[in-house]
Amino acid sequence: MLMAFDKDKNGTLKKSEVPDRLQGVFARADENQDGVLTEDEIKKSAAAQPQPTAGGRGREGEGRGGPPRRDALFAALDKDGDGALSADEIAAAPAALKTLDTDGDGSLAIQEVFAPGRGRG
Repeated sequence: MLMAFDKDKNGTLKKSEVPDRLQGVFARADENQDGVLTEDEIKKSAAAQPQPTAGGRGREGEGRGGPPRRDALFAALDKDGDGALSADEIAAAPAALKTLDTDGDGSLAIQEVFAPGRGRG
């Protein structure tokens, strides 16, 4: 996923190419702290992430013996509940997301997305 930000397509990722919201991920993956992520550093960082265990808690919805839990944002977009976003659902995304904006301020706070009753389940 990170390499999608490789603007100059040189196979490495400079800190300046990564959005602010991912700077923490960049810093953790940059083993030698040189401000550049190599493919190897990215792979090592990904491999170090917690993996699901049988019956235990892993990534969202994995390793629990049941279907993945639904994310509130995805659920708001997936109007027919089929687990996939159709072209029509993607086109309707702005209106669907507005339904989560309970305080009407035009933006979504995490508290609105994962409000009681919405959860991730």
